[in-house]
Amino acid sequence: MTEKIWNKNVRFNMNNEAAIQAWDILHSDEVEQDFKSQNEFIICAIKDYYERHISKKKDPYLETREKEEAFADRIVEKVERKVLSNLTAMLGLYVVKNNYSEDREG
Repeated sequence: MTEKIWNKNVRFNMNNEAAIQAWDILHSDEVEQDFKSQNEFIICAIKDYYERHISKKKDPYLETREKEEAFADRIVEKVERKVLSNLTAMLGLYVVKNNYSEDREG
């Protein structure tokens, strides 16, 4: 089978902050470690971006819901951490209260 390869050059304008960030990402350690090549990364990035674009086009509230869900998740996470950090104190109060009630009854 003959391999078909098409080529597209991309220019990065180093006077443009977004282009500089894209260049830095493309040459980052994460891209080098997580992808077979820069080419594979670019293909994945284009597909992911386009799929997200189409999803947002079909559902204009998608991004808002995602932000709300992320906000709610952060609140839940903080409450869980606070409860867990105070769990021993709450258990201690329960034990003291329970012992006090038993002492008064007995």
